[in-house]
Amino acid sequence: MSTSKLTADDALALLSRHNAEDTVIEHCLSVSSLAKAIAEKIKANGHDIDVEFVETAALLHDIGRAKTHDIRHGIEGAKMMKKYPAYARVCESHIGGGITKKEAKELGLPGKDYIPKTLEEKVVCYADKLLAGSKRITLEESLEKYEEKLGPDHPTIDRICRLHLEIRKLVGEPI
Repeated sequence: MSTSKLTADDALALLSRHNAEDTVIEHCLSVSSLAKAIAEKIKANGHDIDVEFVETAALLHDIGRAKTHDIRHGIEGAKMMKKYPAYARVCESHIGGGITKKEAKELGLPGKDYIPKTLEEKVVCYADKLLAGSKRITLEESLEKYEEKLGPDHPTIDRICRLHLEIRKLVGEPI
């Protein structure tokens, strides 16, 4: 297994090599830009975060959409990135607001925990929730989208809210 870091150019080349659609690439570029800005604010606020990794991982978070557009795109992306475990983990952990092992089994996914753990994983997951395609949306709009899909009491809603509060605290200001 390789543990080397990829550059943003490497990530864009991988998206292209896997024939990601232009709309997917545009979305990944938007998520990357927002995630990098959030990571820079977190770093400026005195926290340890790998801004370069966040930028590149955000570019790759939806690489699995080259194979499927359903929830399995996170798992497919992880398979595609298996030589780069940290990037593979971002692919897996950005779906929803993270998915528990129990929820994964209920969804027919491999039975493991897909909750973002590292700060970098959390930032990419969070930035993804604030974009619809390449358009920036509010947290409220994102939550409404998930409530319509999953219902207002689904645990994903609470996870996204907790992620928002955690990131906001690290940034030290509203996002």
